[in-house]
Amino acid sequence: MKNAFPKTTRRQLLQTAAASAFFMGMPNITSCSSPPKYQPSGSAKGKALYLIHSDVVDAVHGVILHDQTIAIRHGFIEAIHNQPPSSREGDMILDLKNKFVIPGLIDAHCHTTMPGESFFDPLDVLTTMNQLKRNYIQQIKHGVTTVRDMGAMPKLLHDFITQIEKGELIGPRIVHCNSFTNIYRSHPSIDPSDLSIFLP
Repeated sequence: MKNAFPKTTRRQLLQTAAASAFFMGMPNITSCSSPPKYQPSGSAKGKALYLIHSDVVDAVHGVILHDQTIAIRHGFIEAIHNQPPSSREGDMILDLKNKFVIPGLIDAHCHTTMPGESFFDPLDVLTTMNQLKRNYIQQIKHGVTTVRDMGAMPKLLHDFITQIEKGELIGPRIVHCNSFTNIYRSHPSIDPSDLSIFLP
């Protein structure tokens, strides 16, 4: 595998990472790109969505409830029972026979505004922004409804949280810490002189 940084020192790498974090955290960058066009299945406003013939995993009691009807209205589960729905005009019905419905999954350790790239190109910032937004959408598509962000670029993170809360971006509930906490020489081991051009 070819080394992406053949002549790059640790200090140069960390300076590049700090510069890219600053650049991506600028307010005028965070709304430049549109999120991928994905909308989950749902019913018309004010109408119900019924999931019928589903096998519901009850994680609290450790049992599976067979052939259940789940009624969803205004984005919330209204009822779960074994009776067929009394649907009204405009309601939506999805038959989930032989399929399971599970509680939302939780990703307990992630960094949602850090794409994990080994190389940052300022010309690709819009591509990176789209990827960050796509990551939120992918979490929902794969059943992750809550994430615990363990360290992010604050401005960017709060912009994404606002977009999710307004419905402008499909994404999970985000619980986040305030800042990195680290002890000297632990992981990640970053000396201030690695980041600042003003220090020897």
